[in-house]
Formats: sequence, C-alpha cells, structure tokens
Amino acid sequence: MKIIPAEIVPSLTQQIDTAARKTECCAMERFIHNENIRRYRKLLEEEPNEEKRNAIRKLLAEEEAKEVRASPEGRRDNSKHP
Repeated sequence: MKIIPAEIVPSLTQQIDTAARKTECCAMERFIHNENIRRYRKLLEEEPNEEKRNAIRKLLAEEEAKEVRASPEGRRDNSKHP
C-alpha cells in the first residue's frame, strides 16, 4: 500500500471536489437540454399560430443542434467548463 504525503492530500481532495462539481454541472446541462427539447415539442403541438410555430421550430432546431457534454453525441463547446 502506497502512502500519500500529507501535503498532497489537500490537492487531491480539491481535484476530487472539482471533478464532482463538473459531473453535477454536466448532468444539469443534459437535463436542461432534454427538458428544453421536450418543452419546445409540446409547444409546437399546441400552438395554432403559424408565426409562433415558426419561432418555436427555430428554438427547437437550435437546441437540438447543441451537443451537451458527456452525452453520446459529443461535447458541448463551453468555455466555463473545460
């Protein structure tokens, strides 16, 4: 068993905390992305006004084009989270 020097432990703890926060952030991004798509599709079904439907279609297309980090499709280009 390898002993980790005491001065390295805070650094490792910080790295683990940072990784956990990134994972939570990615999960939240995926959730919001999926909910946006679901909401736009529902609005499209319910909206009778063609002008509003076109605006919703545009929003839906933009959201579907986004790649959310950690999804099977790939990574999202997001400068806040490397």
